[in-house]
Amino acid sequence: MEHPDNEASILHTPTTPTVPMMPFAQLLSTKSEDRLSISESSTEEEENLKLQLNTTLKRVEHFTEITSENEATILRLTEQAKVLKGEIRRLERNQQRENAISNMEYLKNIIIKFLTLPVGDERRQLIPVISTMLKLSVDEKKTLQTLSEGEEATVSESAGWSGYLHRWSGGMA
Repeated sequence: MEHPDNEASILHTPTTPTVPMMPFAQLLSTKSEDRLSISESSTEEEENLKLQLNTTLKRVEHFTEITSENEATILRLTEQAKVLKGEIRRLERNQQRENAISNMEYLKNIIIKFLTLPVGDERRQLIPVISTMLKLSVDEKKTLQTLSEGEEATVSESAGWSGYLHRWSGGMA
């Protein structure tokens, strides 16, 4: 909805002419050919301005195309970065698995050594290694220390695997 004051301000807004104004008396005294040259010069200016406008519009269109291409490239590169990051994570997990496999071999050798050694100091020296690799609890570590000293480990029937044997055989505890 237009405001009535806007119409009045539009009507009374002074305009600046692009061609210098000639006094009315001089305009009447000039020949029609001179008046024609004035209008021709304004037409040349208009054509020049139109040419500049077209050139500027073509530049804007060109920059718009370049911007669109750049945005598409950014999206493609962002997607590639996501894929490559996922691939890096997958390779890191594979490498950790390979390290764990080599650690498993080491752990197997340590446990075999622990089981085959006679009771004594050498067995006790392997307990911290086994505890670290297996992340043993304090009670499990004490059980290993008891075994390394040659004493029978007293494990409650329900705490070990033997607590499950009666269920497999059909017996009741």
